[in-house]
Amino acid sequence: SVGRKYCFLQSKAYERKDGKVYWYAYRPEVFSDVEECSDINVCYVFADDLRVVTVSRKFLLEHLDEMPKSEHEDGTAHWHIKLKMFNADGKVKLMVGPQKSHNFVEMVNVV
Repeated sequence: SVGRKYCFLQSKAYERKDGKVYWYAYRPEVFSDVEECSDINVCYVFADDLRVVTVSRKFLLEHLDEMPKSEHEDGTAHWHIKLKMFNADGKVKLMVGPQKSHNFVEMVNVV
């Protein structure tokens, strides 16, 4: 099926020594009404400077196994999306891997 859908999420900044971190959650059930769309995008809004990072759902699904996951008593789960904006160059990267030893995946489509 054709069509493009967007999901917007907002987070405040959490200051770190080398940049700002923004926390979001990926919840599969949010996308149940748009599963038939061929192009689903998630727009992460940085509330403090009105920056928006647009990420395809496909990109997120490719990295879900690398993200921390919280499971709920009702059988649902959500994944922790952490985006970091670095002070040195202003680049935004997806933080993946264990809490103590994050790796970073380069992000694109920062508006």
